[in-house]
Amino acid sequence: MASRAIKVLANLMRVRKENNEPPYVLILGAGASLTSGASSFGKVIESVVNDYSSKDSNAMSWDDKVAEFYDILDGFSESERYAIIKRHIEGQRPSAGYHALAQLAREGYFDVIFSTNYDTFVEDAFADVGLRSRDFTVLINGQDTEEGIVKALSYPQPRIKLVKLHGDLGARVFAFTPEEVFQFSEKIERVLTDYLSRDVIISGHSMRDDDINRCLRERGGSLWYVNPSAPTASDFIWRAMRVRKGTAIEGEDGYFDNFFCALRDELVGTPPAEAAVSSAAPAVTTAASPVKPVPPGLSTAYLTMSDEALETELTRLKGQVFDLEQEKGRIMEPWRADYKGKDPARLAEIQKELDRLGEKTSKLEKAVNLRKMLRIHERNLARLEQNVAMYAGVAPIHILNQMDHVKDEIAKIKRQIEELGA
Repeated sequence: MASRAIKVLANLMRVRKENNEPPYVLILGAGASLTSGASSFGKVIESVVNDYSSKDSNAMSWDDKVAEFYDILDGFSESERYAIIKRHIEGQRPSAGYHALAQLAREGYFDVIFSTNYDTFVEDAFADVGLRSRDFTVLINGQDTEEGIVKALSYPQPRIKLVKLHGDLGARVFAFTPEEVFQFSEKIERVLTDYLSRDVIISGHSMRDDDINRCLRERGGSLWYVNPSAPTASDFIWRAMRVRKGTAIEGEDGYFDNFFCALRDELVGTPPAEAAVSSAAPAVTTAASPVKPVPPGLSTAYLTMSDEALETELTRLKGQVFDLEQEKGRIMEPWRADYKGKDPARLAEIQKELDRLGEKTSKLEKAVNLRKMLRIHERNLARLEQNVAMYAGVAPIHILNQMDHVKDEIAKIKRQIEELGA
């Protein structure tokens, strides 16, 4: 059950959305990725110092190890840094918290996300919940130009924007050392200062990076600091929260997965597919009418949709499937942070709905792919018809044969599409 602080935040987010106000700005740090299998920063430091330092790491204090870590990195090329970071990130999958965050973004509760992480857990989670590449943009500081990042943030579409402030694994761009995270360029600092003057949620980030703290000014909106440990008086974020009337969500609720799963449950609630299953009449009623089986074919309405509408519907169905799979995981996997306990009856309902949606999604996906093939052949036919027109009725036989072949393919695909609605 969500804490009062999370419920209050959820209510504020809901009201903002209902009144078409901009969502909270989100800042993510390394703490967000720990439950996805990424190594903590401390573990990376230990590993690098043990593997690459000529000094005895056992004789070093923690401060000495940190200093040695930075000295080692200063001597590494981008490719060498990439090899080190890759070991601590690659092969992992987004945790339940990342999927909950992606669902919230999909539903319009987050638009702009600033991350200091190099991993691709946010992007992977977006794809897992049915968001397509055209639904969000990823901006990488150090790879994309300053002007490009500033312009992209000002565009209304795509709505969701992920800004990777300290680089990206795939781009092989990393900001690690104190010199590299001391200060952003003037244009990036200006735009980040603007966003951090709004209402902000900070999760998985200790707020100890000079470049970000420099952009968090005295005047601005509310601050919600989500971290298992409450900030102390010596922390910059503690002082910022005093000035900006911030709220700390700490303890168990401060863990990334716990926080976003609870927030998702409050805001998104039961997805439409789940609600339909949950509201079904109980089996104990007498003489209940038999449930009609789902027809094997697709609805005629689907087959008359535009290509874009069909793809949008497919994405929506995939999102429903994902939501059901997540609920199934919360029932079956006790090691998850959002585990809700065994519920065989609900599990059976979920599986039944997954089977139904799976068949429907499979056919709809086939319809989308057939439509794409159809458009390709139609364009080829139009091109061939233009070629024939150039010959004024005496086109070479090989072009006429090509036209006949393309027409046959078009007719074949149209029959396949019609069969999907049978």
